[in-house]
Amino acid sequence: MVELEGKMDVKRQRELHYFIGIKIERDLAKKTLTMSQGAFAERVLKRFKFHESHGQATPEAEDTDGTWDDPEQPTTDESEFRAIVGSLMYLTT
Repeated sequence: MVELEGKMDVKRQRELHYFIGIKIERDLAKKTLTMSQGAFAERVLKRFKFHESHGQATPEAEDTDGTWDDPEQPTTDESEFRAIVGSLMYLTT
């Protein structure tokens, strides 16, 4: 724990409420422990601006010719794509 505190902002509490993006709720009376990643999922959506995305009924618009390269569009940032995939993979585990 000391090593982790040296690298991250860690707040010691009596009972654990959040850990690495996971919300932890403990009900002693019912003897249950509930873990959820809702807050982390919301941060992922905000970080990658998913609220600004617009869904399509088909994978590709019907009026396109099937080519992928558009000289008018900026090139794709592969590192951002990797970050999105990594965040989504973390959410599924």
